[in-house]
Amino acid sequence: MKGKITYFNSSRAFGFIEDANNNVYYFHLSDIISAINRREIKKGQLVDFIVQTSKNESKNDVAKKISIIYSEDYKKIHLQNRLTQGIKNNVNLKGSEDEVKISIKFSKYFGISFSREEHFKNARYALNFLQPSEEYKESFNLFNEVLMLYSDFSDFNWRSMDFVDKLLMDYRNRLDPVVIILISRDNNIKEIVQQKLLENETRIIVPFTYSECMSYNFSEEIIQSRLREFFYQRDLFAMESPLKSDSYFYGRSQIVQNLADKYAIGEQSGLFGLRKTGKTSVLFAVERLLNVRGGYSIYLDCQSPSIYNLRWFELLHKIILSISEKYEIDEMNVGAYTETTASENFEKALEAFYKIKQQRVLIILDEIEYISFGLSDNSNWKDGNDYLPFWRTIRSILQTKPYLFSFLIAGVNPKIAEESIVNEMDNPIFNNLTKYYLSLFSQDDVENMVRKIGKYMGLSFDSSVYFKLTNDYGGHPFLIRNACSVLNQRFKTRPYMIQSRDYDDCKKDIASGLIPYIESILIVLQRWYQDEYEILKDIALGNKDKYLSMLRKEQNIINHLLGYGILEKSSNGNYYIKIDVVKDYLTTKHRYAYLPNSQEEYRKLISERRNNIEINLRKIVRFQMNLAYGGSLNEKLQKILKLENLDNIKSRRSTGDIFDSLYFSEISRIIISEYSNYKHIMDMDIKEFIYITDQINKNRAVDAHAGFITRDEYSALNHFFSKLEDKLAKLQL
Repeated sequence: MKGKITYFNSSRAFGFIEDANNNVYYFHLSDIISAINRREIKKGQLVDFIVQTSKNESKNDVAKKISIIYSEDYKKIHLQNRLTQGIKNNVNLKGSEDEVKISIKFSKYFGISFSREEHFKNARYALNFLQPSEEYKESFNLFNEVLMLYSDFSDFNWRSMDFVDKLLMDYRNRLDPVVIILISRDNNIKEIVQQKLLENETRIIVPFTYSECMSYNFSEEIIQSRLREFFYQRDLFAMESPLKSDSYFYGRSQIVQNLADKYAIGEQSGLFGLRKTGKTSVLFAVERLLNVRGGYSIYLDCQSPSIYNLRWFELLHKIILSISEKYEIDEMNVGAYTETTASENFEKALEAFYKIKQQRVLIILDEIEYISFGLSDNSNWKDGNDYLPFWRTIRSILQTKPYLFSFLIAGVNPKIAEESIVNEMDNPIFNNLTKYYLSLFSQDDVENMVRKIGKYMGLSFDSSVYFKLTNDYGGHPFLIRNACSVLNQRFKTRPYMIQSRDYDDCKKDIASGLIPYIESILIVLQRWYQDEYEILKDIALGNKDKYLSMLRKEQNIINHLLGYGILEKSSNGNYYIKIDVVKDYLTTKHRYAYLPNSQEEYRKLISERRNNIEINLRKIVRFQMNLAYGGSLNEKLQKILKLENLDNIKSRRSTGDIFDSLYFSEISRIIISEYSNYKHIMDMDIKEFIYITDQINKNRAVDAHAGFITRDEYSALNHFFSKLEDKLAKLQL
């Protein structure tokens, strides 16, 4: 669909598009995919776009995948006219004499389009904007202008990066959000930057010293070598910490806007989703957006013991102290916080903030499960004794003075706002917030993220790889980045295009490397929301009757799983796990929880499980008996098995190995006779071990002799199998 931009607010990064029928569509800056630079986004510009229908009837439909329509061959003309070498007319180079000389040297290889000298926190900085040539664009993904910053201190202070953050925000429509060329007087600047990279610094900082730049042999070869060193040797896909800048923030702009808008109108909201989907990064992005808009916020991570070990009145005080410290408002310190005074003083402190700022403050509580009823590690929160008075205070003030603050909570699951009763009392925040789920990435989002990050590292991807990444990992951004990290480590030549066959060759290595991350995603469901985990497990295994029975009892469970984006529902009412690696993990881990649909499946499964147990028990017996009896082993075995010799047993196998030839019942008899040597391994009473092995051995007729077994009988046998399997799994045989 074609239309034109009728409004664009560059500071708030949004605008409106009108089509030929006068329909108006909202758009965000991040939805424009083809602009040469962001200054082109202006009123009257013709665009091509697709429409995404808004779920909120009171809001405009949204324009997505927006392409600028250029008259003539704009891109070609733009590149021809672009300054890629020299100094732009009317630009006077700023800085000291040395800094000007260095700038002139760089102007031989880049265009200098802007130069300024500024003071920030009592320090002087000179800076330039560099325009890269087509060669740098292709090799290092440098299309926008790049910040070149001078730091004229013999000992570099990393707090200078605060000024970088300010510049990247002030000039976000011009500057590359990731790359900074840093010229420092500190001769150790390269080592300092490398150390910060190890500490998860998210920007690409390319360091040079004044002395090397002033050297007579300074050349473009040195510049390109340094760029390759700090671009290609770094794995930008492997970042695991929440993003504290917009440098690598993809696919979440709309939800950030929604959450910020809720704050603006004084409404409460909640952000929910699977672990590692980027909830904390979204919360940080909301804070950045509010800062640009002139709003105020405070972020608290409830998984910190310094938060969840506080009593309810102490947490209210902690919130006030955090706001007061962040915005330097001493007037908020209005008195002590006890069980009797906390609510009143909390309200007075917020009134003091409002009196000064004339704006509400957003209270962001991340990892909300840690202070939730029924879930917290702290008994005072778990049993509701702290939960109830804390949220009663919040609700009471919001009802009478909603202009003072609003709150945003984040966690896996919106249970906190869905349970109407806590400890036989009304839940203060029941149905009191708008729920947002952080869904998984679409293929377009995956392509945007992978393509842009890869470019900085000299990697490009065949279009089929984007499809496979989306399909295999369901659009889970963290899993996809880690999959790409494996690809980055495998293919060292740069630049390099990763083809479909490259991805297929690495797929097994990727899957095995992702197991710890998959476990970390699912462990939260196992710990706090076990019913949801059990349903996922049964869907993976195909136990349809079982999971449908559970879903009929609790509709919220399926709403949560669909909200996470981990499930999808077919037209005939079946559910499927969208993330293939999660399905494979659950299927493998719980393969014995599958409920067979035929006697043939029962026999096959029983045989497999008993054989695996028998093999592992044989390993244990071999080790323990050799350790205990050595040269007198045969005599001991003859005595236990009540045989004159072991020849008949050895003849069962061509190898003649006694332990390979033992039957299940004989292995059990050896363990029972020597149970003092095995008790610490089996971790159960001897009577229990005897009963379990006896039941397993009795049911061998089902598979060995094509016997019949009912579902109830299999359930009992499954219990016995699982008991031994769990014990043996811990031994890692």
